[in-house]
Amino acid sequence: FCPSAAEAVRLLTTNLAGAASLRFVAAAFLFLGKLLVAAGCAFLGWRILVQAPPYDSALYSPLAPAVCIFFAAFAVALVFFGVYNMALDTIFLCLCADKERVDAGMPPLGRAHELSSVLGVPIDAPAPQHPRGKGGRRMLETPAERSGSDPSNNPFSRGSGVVDDGGYRI
Repeated sequence: FCPSAAEAVRLLTTNLAGAASLRFVAAAFLFLGKLLVAAGCAFLGWRILVQAPPYDSALYSPLAPAVCIFFAAFAVALVFFGVYNMALDTIFLCLCADKERVDAGMPPLGRAHELSSVLGVPIDAPAPQHPRGKGGRRMLETPAERSGSDPSNNPFSRGSGVVDDGGYRI
């Protein structure tokens, strides 16, 4: 977890302007989306309370229930749009990683060309024909491979050594 988090922080700090602009634009659109969902639910609830037979004559004012519906819908929208926000961050990190790979002369791993054309971020490498290696596995370069350190020193890696029934190195 820690090497991946450090890599994500490094990618974000090297692409600080893109991250800041993404945060600004995404925050504005996500807030508008949350407001739209909450206002739509409140309006729908108000219309039901005004037109439904048991409520149209029993309620003095449908304003208080509509406000409660608005806040409840806004709370639910916060959770759902939080997932969308995390997806945006993940896509941005993938674009940054692919851009870094292309700048280093390696082929991109994902669909960076399509995303870069939408975002206006130039990636000047040919699109990969097969982004997956043999056996359908992704060809990734780990931080240990990039730094040249020996992964056999890692007690958590699966490699040479005595292996118990669970496949863990002892």
